[in-house]
Amino acid sequence: MVGLCLAEDLSVQQACRVITAVLRLLTLLGLERGRVEREIIFRSHLLDSLAAHLQQTYGALMAASAHAPPTLILDQAREDHSLLSVFLLVLHRRLTVLDDLEFQGKRPGFLPLPLTRFIADLLNRGLAYRIFQTEAAAAYFESSMLENLRACVARLYERDKRLKLFPADFWIVDKSLASRVDQVDLEAVSKVISFSLYQNAPQTIPFAVRAAVFRQLIDKERQQRQHASMFHHGEGLEIRRDYIVEDAYDKIYPKGEGVKDRLRILFVDQNYITEEGVDGGGLFKEFMTKLTERAFDPHYAFFTETPVDHRLYPNYLSAQSHTNHLK
Repeated sequence: MVGLCLAEDLSVQQACRVITAVLRLLTLLGLERGRVEREIIFRSHLLDSLAAHLQQTYGALMAASAHAPPTLILDQAREDHSLLSVFLLVLHRRLTVLDDLEFQGKRPGFLPLPLTRFIADLLNRGLAYRIFQTEAAAAYFESSMLENLRACVARLYERDKRLKLFPADFWIVDKSLASRVDQVDLEAVSKVISFSLYQNAPQTIPFAVRAAVFRQLIDKERQQRQHASMFHHGEGLEIRRDYIVEDAYDKIYPKGEGVKDRLRILFVDQNYITEEGVDGGGLFKEFMTKLTERAFDPHYAFFTETPVDHRLYPNYLSAQSHTNHLK
């Protein structure tokens, strides 16, 4: 199909519109689209053509992005919606099966490394950082395209972090943030960096800033929960010492987010008669100590240990010891 599009002298934009229309039609008719996708992704030079077209279209925009209106690249991306959707689909699938030699351009099968670097910068700084900054910007694009954008940037980022092909601060968009990490304030940062960006393109933000915001969020939630616990002490969790793992799962897992609140532990015997003692912190500490000892004990069969250095790893035979081991 791609060959037919190129044979008809269609532009890259037109070819992508045809491909998008065909894939949508197959989906609407409930027909298998795998064969068509494989032809597009692996049996054509479409990726090379699209990457070269994107470099030609966005090269000047990216070079001037620091001084140009922030919506300039997004406006162009909206015009190129079909082209970007096809490109991200192809790139995502190719990155999934690509080996390191192909990625580095040391073996045929992928883009030249300088072009890969441009594409990574375009997707990261040009698109992901702008699109995921606000919900309004993301609303212009289909969810499938956004998912492929997230996946492509994540795979490019992970590959670069492992192979160290690009500069250390290549993925950081606002590089001045790292020098102001000690001045980071949660409310101030939330006005500049949306939480959508933290979720969808965290690599664009310096790690020190992300860590500082994360610690502030934890402190804020801890203060809120401590304030609420002053008026609501919560019910005690009855735990049998001989069934500490089972009781801990049955009593704590259903709490969900409530597990972050203060948990009061009540040790009981087999008849559920409470042992003497008030949980002022000591019983909870004892509970956590005994729970971890039991859960990681090789005799309990969730984990087993290496024969020489006695390091633990998950026991794939745990089902033979516990019928509900995956509960």
